[in-house]
Amino acid sequence: MTTNRRTHMNRSARLPAGFLVEGLRPGMLVQHGNLAMLPLLGQDRPGPDYILLSNALEQGLATVTEVSEAGQVPNLAVRNDGDRPILALDGEELKGAKQNRILNLSLLVPARSTTVVPVSCVEQGRWNYKGRNFGASGEMLFARAKAGKLMAVSENMRAYGSRLSDQGEVWDHVARKLDRLGATSSTSAMQQAFSSRRKSLRDHEQALRPVAGQRGAAFFIDGELAGIETLDREASWLALAGTINRSYALDAIETEGKDVTPPAEANAAALLDALAATEADVYPALGLGEDWRVENEHVVAAGLVVDGNPLHVAAFKPVDRHIRRFPEPDSVDEQLGGTRWM
Repeated sequence: MTTNRRTHMNRSARLPAGFLVEGLRPGMLVQHGNLAMLPLLGQDRPGPDYILLSNALEQGLATVTEVSEAGQVPNLAVRNDGDRPILALDGEELKGAKQNRILNLSLLVPARSTTVVPVSCVEQGRWNYKGRNFGASGEMLFARAKAGKLMAVSENMRAYGSRLSDQGEVWDHVARKLDRLGATSSTSAMQQAFSSRRKSLRDHEQALRPVAGQRGAAFFIDGELAGIETLDREASWLALAGTINRSYALDAIETEGKDVTPPAEANAAALLDALAATEADVYPALGLGEDWRVENEHVVAAGLVVDGNPLHVAAFKPVDRHIRRFPEPDSVDEQLGGTRWM
C-alpha cells in the first residue's frame, strides 16, 4: 500500500548558524597555480549511516529517472532500493535521460523510498531520451554558479515555499562558462566545459588531495575566498574531494597564468565568524532532517542537518545576481514533489 507525505515548507525555527561549522580547525594551506585550498579538520560527527548517491548508483541500490514519460525540467525521481539512506549533494550532476541536471540542494533520501527531487538543467539544447536512467557524472556545478543558485533557491523557499532555482540564470552561467573556456557543445552541456579542461582539472585535483582528518575546505581563487564546503566525516570528504575540488578549479582555470596572489586566509575565518554571528532559517528538509538557510550581507549558506549533525554545508560570500522573476507555482505540491514510502 502506498501513502503520500506532503512536504511542508513553513519555517520551523531560527537557530544560531555557527552550529553548522562547529568543531572545525584550519590545516596547512595548499596551492596549485591560482587555486588554493585551506583544509578544515575535525573529528567525524556521529550522524546517520548513509551511502553516497554516486556509490548507490554504481552498486545498483538507487535509480534516478524522469518523473514521467514526458518529464519535468525541475524535478527528477530518486528511488532508493537499499536499506540505508542516500546522501546527495547540492550541485551534483546527473547525466542521461532527457537532459543533464544538477541537484538544487542537499538531501538525505530515506531507505526503501522514491523521492521527487528539485533540479536544474545544465544542458539546454536537448530534450530527448539518452537512456532511461541517469548516472552520476562525477562533476558538480562550478562554484561561481553554485553560489547564485543557492541564493535563488533560498529566496524561492521564502517567497513561494518551493525549491526552484532561477533556471534562466543557471543556463546563463553555463553558456558563459562554455564561451570563456572556448568549449563547444551542440546542446550547451556543462559537462563539455569539464571535458574541455580535463588535464588541467586532473592536475588541480592531484595537487589538492585530502589530508588526514580533513572533512572540509575553504577555496581561494586569485587570492580571494571562493567558498567553503564541509561534510560530516572524513570518509565522505575523501570520496567527494575530487568532485568538489574540480567545481572550484573550473572557475580558477579561467584566469590561469596570472600572477599568483597569496590567499587571504583571514577571509575564510571572517566568513566562518559571520556565519557564527548570525541565525539560520530552519525548514523541514526534503527527505530526512532539516534544511538550514543563511543569507545576509556577509554570508550565504545552506546546510543539511540530520539527527543534530550537519551532513553537508556550503557557504559563500553573497554574489551579484541577475535577478529574474520567479514563476509562482500553479501547485506547490507539483513543484515540491514528495516522498512515496514503499
